[in-house]
Amino acid sequence: MRPGRMSRSGFLHESESLRDVIERDSATLLRAGITHEQIADRLECIVGRAMRIVELAYRSRGENDPPQPEDLWQKGVQAGPFSLKRDSWEGSQDCPFVTAEGDACENSSYAYCDFVVTNTRSGLPLPFPGLAIHLIRDHHFFEGNVPHRVHPELACAVLHLEPGVDYSPKWATEWVWVTQWGTTESLEKWRQSVHNRHLVRALDESDAVVPVGDRGHLYFRGDLCVAVSDGESWIRRDLEVCGATFRDRHLWSPVSGFRRMEWRYVALEETL
Repeated sequence: MRPGRMSRSGFLHESESLRDVIERDSATLLRAGITHEQIADRLECIVGRAMRIVELAYRSRGENDPPQPEDLWQKGVQAGPFSLKRDSWEGSQDCPFVTAEGDACENSSYAYCDFVVTNTRSGLPLPFPGLAIHLIRDHHFFEGNVPHRVHPELACAVLHLEPGVDYSPKWATEWVWVTQWGTTESLEKWRQSVHNRHLVRALDESDAVVPVGDRGHLYFRGDLCVAVSDGESWIRRDLEVCGATFRDRHLWSPVSGFRRMEWRYVALEETL
């Protein structure tokens, strides 16, 4: 592990040994016939499925009283027989381990969140930090006797794990237009201040122009899109350009930019 706490509460109690904690928890799973990968996969499948549900709700929101993602998370997102709540933070939690080459270990995709998954059949909850998925799968580490420890026995019970079952998530991809930037400057001031001239070319030498209601237009050039609007407006739900739909349909600034990207997600058809 890297020196330092890497966490306000720490990953281990000062009286604990990393090796002893890992060996103890591994022995617990061995007796249960469950692997670290099964726990991490099940958690990632639940998180990924819930995130996809919130993502689709976010895209479908309209101008009148649109649902906000954090409101959905606070109520609990239903993912099969589980309910998932999330608190997100401005920063991302660093992994305390290093690679074989001594480099910092890459973070999990969910290291900026804390979750609570509840088995709706038993009512049992399991709180866990987003980084735990990575720690459990790649380092066989549930943390020590600290506030964010994930207890292996509780995880097996809440997640209703069975020996020998593959719980790995099934991933799918799609192409979407994702907001990259926005400015409160007027179009004229933006033209003068922008340093990346390819953004101006996307506007002036566009391959296609699509109106947005009666207030704005979308200018497309390759994988770039510049949106210009004289007031708040909404891109229609069914708009698809270059095989990609819009992830964020709300034009909130006079000038904003989108990029066409491949979006990876856990398929909702996944059985939990």
